[in-house]
Amino acid sequence: MSGATAATAALAREGAALEERQWVRLTRRCNNRCLFCHDSDRQDGTNVPMDRVLEEIQAGRARGAARLVLSGGEATLHPGFLQAVAAGRAAGYRWVQVISNGRMFSYERFTRQAAEAGLDEATVSVHGHTAALHDELAGAPGAFAQALRGIQNLQRAGRVVSVDVVVCRLNVGVLPELLRFFMSMGIMEFDLLHLVPFGRAWDQERDRLFYDPATEAPRLLEALRMAALPGVHLWTNRWPAPLLEGAEHLVQDPHKLIDEVRGTAEGFQALIETGTPLQCAGERCGACVMKPFCSALAEAVERLSAGRFEVVSVTAADAAGLAPGARGALGRQREAAWRITAQDGAAAAAALSLLPAGPGAPLEFDLRRWTGLPGALRPRVRRAVIRDDAALEAALALPGCDLEVPLERATAAVAARALARAEERVVLAASPRSRLSATLAEGLPPTEVAALAGRSRAEALPRCLAPRAVLPRARIEAATLRPDGLLDLFPWAERYVAERSRTRSLRCGGCAETDRCDGAHVNEVRAHGFSFMRPIGVA
Repeated sequence: MSGATAATAALAREGAALEERQWVRLTRRCNNRCLFCHDSDRQDGTNVPMDRVLEEIQAGRARGAARLVLSGGEATLHPGFLQAVAAGRAAGYRWVQVISNGRMFSYERFTRQAAEAGLDEATVSVHGHTAALHDELAGAPGAFAQALRGIQNLQRAGRVVSVDVVVCRLNVGVLPELLRFFMSMGIMEFDLLHLVPFGRAWDQERDRLFYDPATEAPRLLEALRMAALPGVHLWTNRWPAPLLEGAEHLVQDPHKLIDEVRGTAEGFQALIETGTPLQCAGERCGACVMKPFCSALAEAVERLSAGRFEVVSVTAADAAGLAPGARGALGRQREAAWRITAQDGAAAAAALSLLPAGPGAPLEFDLRRWTGLPGALRPRVRRAVIRDDAALEAALALPGCDLEVPLERATAAVAARALARAEERVVLAASPRSRLSATLAEGLPPTEVAALAGRSRAEALPRCLAPRAVLPRARIEAATLRPDGLLDLFPWAERYVAERSRTRSLRCGGCAETDRCDGAHVNEVRAHGFSFMRPIGVA
């Protein structure tokens, strides 16, 4: 699939990937005992109290969620499952879905009642295309036969059926055959889940289940290419992006990380509030797709406490409403440059007067209009964001001021003019874009990036495109702080998605510049593929 075709395919999936979901756990028990169950540590045989279930269903609608996803354990074992489905429909969810092993749906009456209550879709977890394989992985003789009957009952009831597959050593070699089997049953939507190092999968079965994806790459790619078949919708879940080179349009939307954060929020909050490491930290981190996020969050917590951020970023609105605790946390960043985003110079000066920046702190300005900047501030301006010719002229008049030009379609021409007039002062910067649609509409293709960045300093760009690129500076945004001055988990996570969801090709492992490069944003890879990454010093 060409880069343009892949990008189009990925873009068509963006709306579905970004749909706001409310996940509600109903049980901590299951009638399977899957070898790879990552939730086994929390399976204590209980049901979530129904009042809490109903409360969470209402909470999802209150925050605007359109899709309700009921899960467990095995959600259908909850005695109030049908009530939960009906409550979701009554609350106004557009779509009510269950994640299930399918066994309860082998009972026709139960399936009919679920459909009548308002169930739209069942995602049935089936991990083999034969009874021997699935029953072994599910740890339950007869599970395959019941799941197939459940699928057929759901189809007869007119419900949408999709299939989840946890890919592991025991089924990766037959993954294409598995998909073809379920396609023959009329199932055309699949979610392929990457094995994660938690629960039974890691504690008891790791040697039996974990595998080297590079060794199985041909069979994996054969399965992934089935996404091109008419009517087939194939999703990847928790797959490290480098493993999908050749099928980059299937790289998971980086926003899905927020769901993972929500599922581990209690542990992340403890890290933020007390510095307590996650309970899962240790040997398993090397096999976990969340490792970059966890490491970045731990580093941010430490930098905030120790006052080691290099840049403090504040908008004029942030400055006006800054709580005392947040003011104190920002004030501890004594060596940081202060970056002010405002309408004009006068608004930036007014915002600065509200901030705990010292009188000699270096300043960076991102202004919509470069007018009204007080003369007293001009000598302190060390960097100016340039988006048009007026900003370029204003910044050129500031001695010692770097000219930061975001790499966007709208700024490509002014970047070229800035390079022509003051090449030694220009810093090209990758713009944060958390959505693929924005990357395609606003970003520059790699060839144009390379043409501009070949003779300039650059930040947050691969060194194969920008030989003078450096790693991004450690920056804290005032908007990601709580009133008490600690990190606000979800706003910080959203910024992480926009700026730090970065990846490299597996080929980059031998690059001579690997220690000074963290690759490209995952949306650049989804838009253009991995092919633009050319490891330096590798034959």
